Amino acid sequence: MYSECLAKLRLLFMDDKVPELKDEPKPCPRMKMLLDMPQLAWCDIKKHSWSYSDKSPNIHVDLYDPTKCFRIKHTRTTDCVRGRVGYSKVSFL
Repeated sequence: MYSECLAKLRLLFMDDKVPELKDEPKPCPRMKMLLDMPQLAWCDIKKHSWSYSDKSPNIHVDLYDPTKCFRIKHTRTTDCVRGRVGYSKVSFL
């Protein structure tokens, strides 16, 4: 799984000026754990998506894919969107 993600990332950087790495980088343990986990079901993903009601007026949550939100840029505004579920512990990579 990690090598597939790395191959996709390499497709993004199609610049000849970037040298190839001599050794394949080792993923950190947390990243390896996340990449080896099975994919979540869509109903579980939807439970933890963006909230339709708890957001700024300049934020629009996609009706068909609530994991995507879009911001309409206005000057001198601060915008926020919250998830449907709140968390007390998180994991950072």
